[in-house]
Amino acid sequence: MKRVSMYVLLLLVIMALCASCEEAPLNAPSDSSIRLYANPSEIDVDSGVSVITAFVTEADGTYVPDGTVVYFSTTLGKLDFSEMETSNGTCINYLRAGGRRGEASVVATSGSTASAEVQIAIGGTVGQIILTAQPDTIEHGATSVIICTILDSYGNPISNQPVIITATNGATLQSGSQVQYTNNSGQVLDILTSSPEYHDIQITVTAYSGDQSETITITVD
Repeated sequence: MKRVSMYVLLLLVIMALCASCEEAPLNAPSDSSIRLYANPSEIDVDSGVSVITAFVTEADGTYVPDGTVVYFSTTLGKLDFSEMETSNGTCINYLRAGGRRGEASVVATSGSTASAEVQIAIGGTVGQIILTAQPDTIEHGATSVIICTILDSYGNPISNQPVIITATNGATLQSGSQVQYTNNSGQVLDILTSSPEYHDIQITVTAYSGDQSETITITVD
């Protein structure tokens, strides 16, 4: 009976050890490298998707063994997978925009090896400035409402985007040509007042945002 009890106890110990020894994930060797790419690097804010590809190689340039675990993280948007296993040294993941505008930084890691960050612009950069004056013909000393609309490269309005508007020929702007920020419709409004001393002239109004600019003219009778 005592011998049986010892066997049972030994079996229980072995079972406990086996349960605690789950197979460790296969990580890339410490001298490996991960090259990470995003295509495209600019996506629409609502439904955009960028393909994230990681290539994992050992020090001699050969691919790591199939099944090597790679972990992905992003500062913005949503990745389809937080971890994947390599096939021929490669993992293909997908970053989805999720409706928030900004720049996503994506990193891939395996063991002690990490890729360089790749950046994906969600919502794109400034693609177009639409500038209008209402009215575009005024008397000297009169006012005109300047409306500036900022769109991204997909035609969507950009909110909280800095804009500077300037004017020539003695005209003044309510903003004082200081930085303004677009509203949720991607717009800023400014009030231009022409100089009472000048008439029969044209005022040049220019809006600057990002690396883009747009110019219109206002006629002063």
